[in-house]
Amino acid sequence: ESAARLDEADAFYVGDARSHSRRLQDSAALRAQMRLAHGDLDGARQHIQAVLVVEGYPFSTKTAGLDEVLRAAAHIELQAGDAAGAERLASDALTVSSKIARTESSSADVGLAALLRAKALDRLGRAAEAVANATRAAEALHNGIGAGHPDTLEAESLLRTWREAGQ
Repeated sequence: ESAARLDEADAFYVGDARSHSRRLQDSAALRAQMRLAHGDLDGARQHIQAVLVVEGYPFSTKTAGLDEVLRAAAHIELQAGDAAGAERLASDALTVSSKIARTESSSADVGLAALLRAKALDRLGRAAEAVANATRAAEALHNGIGAGHPDTLEAESLLRTWREAGQ
């Protein structure tokens, strides 16, 4: 039913795709996340990559909302087991989010990108960098969306676990 509703919305927005490009981008990214949630990892990867190509990535990183799409792509790559791809996408998301944030230390977008990057770096065995990114994520998420938010709690939990392990 969700896909049918997105189809209806897209049919409306595509009539003036230039004015509604951000909504179409959001819809496409949501479709990729829906595929991931339904266990269609390959479909999710293909869909999010198509969104990135349409947005001109990696040649252009100036499209509004690209940081969200990059975070979704990084999440999908982590689920696919491609830590190097996830790290690259999360790094680019972090760069884009940092440029547009009013204050990096209180930006949820910066925090979410740093959290994704920390996870990817951990899987790549780059412990010190993972801890640094988790620290940045915990601070930005705590200040941006609050101490009790699940993403803040996840960043703090990872950081605590890694520190206890001597990383």
